[in-house]
Amino acid sequence: MDLAGGIRTKRREFKLSQDALARRADVSLSLINQMERGLITDPHYSTLSRIAAALGTSVSELVGEVDPKAQAALPRAQRRGYPYTWMSDTLAETISRWQDKSFDPGDPRHSYVIAVACLDIMWHILRYDVPGETLKDRVPADEYEERIKLVDMLSKIAQLAQDHYVGSKEADAAEVESLKERFENVVPLRVAG
Repeated sequence: MDLAGGIRTKRREFKLSQDALARRADVSLSLINQMERGLITDPHYSTLSRIAAALGTSVSELVGEVDPKAQAALPRAQRRGYPYTWMSDTLAETISRWQDKSFDPGDPRHSYVIAVACLDIMWHILRYDVPGETLKDRVPADEYEERIKLVDMLSKIAQLAQDHYVGSKEADAAEVESLKERFENVVPLRVAG
């Protein structure tokens, strides 16, 4: 199966319009349309990865490179479409370092960056949903528990980092407002999860 056919088939399997898929994958409707018509055949990997994640599949399966049975035998991180098998370990290590840094009274700008990164990751963990569905409806129970634990840990790190930044002399009013808006966008997703 070619990329155009893979995207179209999976999208229809999920009963999604092109517009709904574009919103779920955080890409433009025009891009989805062009990919399904075969006008874009070699998109950037990160774009393809977001589309695959929005369709609940891996990049390899989406483009038809891997037999589904072979796909099931791959390590879990690779099945989910990470471009590198070690990516999940790297992210876990990075989060651990952020956790240590959020307690450090060092550079407040660093705390701002940590808070933004944590909130962005939380949003992506929780956001791939169909209207009316919750995270619990979409993922297996063991994965749900893992995701919620990670979101709760990231939330604590983000809050500590935000407090450190907001209480500093370096705090910029626009950045403080941006952090507040990010928290407001993520909290309802966590509650709905």
